[in-house]
Amino acid sequence: MSSIEKYAKLAEKVDLFQGLNGDEVRAIIKLGDRQSLPNNQPIFHEGHLATNFFVVLQGEVHLYIKAKLIAKCRAGDTFGAMEALTHAPHSSTAVTHGKTKVFVMKEKDIGERMNQGAAVRLLLNAIHILSLQLEQAFSHHLRLKRELARRDADDDLIPSEMDA
Repeated sequence: MSSIEKYAKLAEKVDLFQGLNGDEVRAIIKLGDRQSLPNNQPIFHEGHLATNFFVVLQGEVHLYIKAKLIAKCRAGDTFGAMEALTHAPHSSTAVTHGKTKVFVMKEKDIGERMNQGAAVRLLLNAIHILSLQLEQAFSHHLRLKRELARRDADDDLIPSEMDA
């Protein structure tokens, strides 16, 4: 398999690279950095300024807020994009789970060093990924809200010691 075919396969597996051809993915990979990390290695910490996008190439990355696991990112998943795009601090801490390989790309390289067509496609893909994540978070929020309302209604049906 040629290197271009290898990069085209990567485009099929990684949502952030959807719609890009092998040459474009190769150029993006050359702009970024591939890192092999050991188990339990922090990648970034909650509250630190974000400047990078990350893609899990192999293994898993767990995301925590205040030491509570909120998400597991597996091969092909993107994380850190929202904060990098908004130049905001990370809302979570990312830690490897097992031996992990990640692709890291600086947000500034997208606008400054990347082919304009590939940059637009990459950013549209990032927006799509973030929209899906936001939709999932909102759905989860609604489920929790309904569950709390149901519990409150059940509590109203049970006489309390104060009522006796």
